Amino acid sequence: MLRSFHEEDGHLPEFGTLTVRDTRWDGSDVGLFGQDALRIQPCGTVARTGAGWLEVGAGDGPLTVRLELHEFEPPDTGGWHEVVDIPYRSLCGAVGLTLTTGAPMTDDLVLAGPGDYRLRVSGSPDRWLLRFWRAQVAPPRWLVRTRPAVRAGDPGWRRLFGHYATDLLFAVWAARDEQGWTSVEALARWGLRHRRGASWLDDPLPAPMYDELDPVTVAAELGAPAPRSLRGLLPLFAAAGMLDRDVPHHEVPNNSVPDHDVPHHEVPNDGVPDHDVPGDGDRFRTVADPPRAQDVLALPESRKAALDSNYEMDRFRSFATDLVSVALWGGQRQTLAALAERTLVPVDEVRATLDWAVRQGRLTVDGPVSGEFTMRPVGGP
Repeated sequence: MLRSFHEEDGHLPEFGTLTVRDTRWDGSDVGLFGQDALRIQPCGTVARTGAGWLEVGAGDGPLTVRLELHEFEPPDTGGWHEVVDIPYRSLCGAVGLTLTTGAPMTDDLVLAGPGDYRLRVSGSPDRWLLRFWRAQVAPPRWLVRTRPAVRAGDPGWRRLFGHYATDLLFAVWAARDEQGWTSVEALARWGLRHRRGASWLDDPLPAPMYDELDPVTVAAELGAPAPRSLRGLLPLFAAAGMLDRDVPHHEVPNNSVPDHDVPHHEVPNDGVPDHDVPGDGDRFRTVADPPRAQDVLALPESRKAALDSNYEMDRFRSFATDLVSVALWGGQRQTLAALAERTLVPVDEVRATLDWAVRQGRLTVDGPVSGEFTMRPVGGP
């Protein structure tokens, strides 16, 4: 039975994190249930809680957020993209929407006094429903997932070049058509709309800064033409496997009137022409699963190790937070199969994430993971 509710339209989370906190706190020590007590990723794959706080990875908004207090466990409602049941420990008996870095708060939802609650977090891209009811502590359980818990790792390419390369790759994605392709002409139009300048594709590339790779050197390694401009980088990124390329056999203008607002293929400002520089009709498309840079390029071992570390962190850190939450809220004694059932994640991904969490000092595990084991969260900043 619904006892009370609070709803807010147009909510704008800070840093993409929907935050709910107790409206009053006396500063008492809550141990590992403090918001900053554990060295883990905020929010996990959906939500994370502790003593007097909730974090939800909800995106930047605007969102419609509804908080509800129920007498008993509420009935299931369909249509949500993500749903998790997780404990919430209230220290004062009232909660409110706030910002990650703090903001004035009101008692948006008065609970049934201090103590332990079950909280069902249900989310879709623009709407989140948070339902509280009195319950004894039990480990979190994920009821619906549509996003992968173990995500694609960073292939590393953006870490090797300067901001100009990252900006170009983003522009290829942002200016895409319905089939995912972006012509060089469409890229130029996008640049004009976003204040990159009329000649941004054909200006000379800046010199590499500290720890950045020289695109000319990379092109030589891959057997690609040496780029001298952003336009010339596109074939290099295609040779690296980051972009697909489609070169038309011929181009037929849409009309006989030239478009003077869109810059067409020019010789770079340094006067040295690129070879195989794509024409305005050439199209490029972001590759969904590009090869890792460390698997393609001959990099120093230290650089490969750093890229490997970042790749693993991107894959496992969010789901590792979920596993820490399970251990924190009483689910320390586990098997891989039980964790897979509780989290809606395949057993092999549970095993890989658990291994990463132990190596990174997020969890300790006692006992063989092939059988029954005990996992415990590791405190510390």
